[in-house]
Amino acid sequence: MKHIHKWIYSLISNLDENVDEKTKILVLENCSRVCITESFKQRAQQAKKEAKNTTGFLDKLSKVWGHLKIKGKDIYLEYPRCYCPIVSSYPVNH
Repeated sequence: MKHIHKWIYSLISNLDENVDEKTKILVLENCSRVCITESFKQRAQQAKKEAKNTTGFLDKLSKVWGHLKIKGKDIYLEYPRCYCPIVSSYPVNH
């Protein structure tokens, strides 16, 4: 197992064991913001150029990014799993 895998596993385990759910979510949400890919940024910028307003932009963006959820005034992303290449390459039997 690579050092980075051990470090990530330790981080996640310690979040699970030592912080409340609200804090854990806040930390992981902020970490996830650096995971956005350049290809997605380009698709988002293209959707922005093509949209006439914010609602149109969000509608176009939700069509290229299925994880984008819009419920009333709430806009959020919902992932079924972590897509981070470090986490996804973590050995199952650690």
